[in-house]
Amino acid sequence: MRYLTSVETAKLVRKALKKEFPGQKFYVQGKSSVHVSWIDGPTEKQVRNVTGVYEGKAFDSSIDMQFSYSAWLLPDGTATIAGTPGSSRSMGYTQPFDTEKPHPDAERVMFCTYVFASRDTSRALVERVVAEVCKETGWDTPEIKDDTAYMSASKTIPAAYIVRDFREQNQWRIFNERLGNTSG
Repeated sequence: MRYLTSVETAKLVRKALKKEFPGQKFYVQGKSSVHVSWIDGPTEKQVRNVTGVYEGKAFDSSIDMQFSYSAWLLPDGTATIAGTPGSSRSMGYTQPFDTEKPHPDAERVMFCTYVFASRDTSRALVERVVAEVCKETGWDTPEIKDDTAYMSASKTIPAAYIVRDFREQNQWRIFNERLGNTSG
């Protein structure tokens, strides 16, 4: 079995994201792990659905144990999960499994990394979502700030966020859930 480094994995992740989300700019860095960031566009869940197969490590928090997944690397650079020894032999929840080779030229590989994905939101997207929620609920518009201490991955567009009012935690949660579930 061939082991792929974080740098090699980052190249495959970049290619898969470009294919799945054409026109969306992603910032993919691979050092000790792979970090993917982007502004607006697809949700984190949508991106993780693409990048998850390139993650060779997982963690079972019920027993505080890391375990691995292997993958089938297909000739076009895409991958599918091949199997895992799981964590159940150590009293964890993940059962072992192994899948059939999906293509005659598929290669079984191990991606030796975690893949982290995080989306930054622009002021325009935050304002749009806040306006929608306030219209639906009748709530007052919360304060929105540009995060000048942290510039987005592009280094040109500041990320924006909703200022949290601790007296209205439920409202803050609803704004952020909607923002996280909105493609922009």
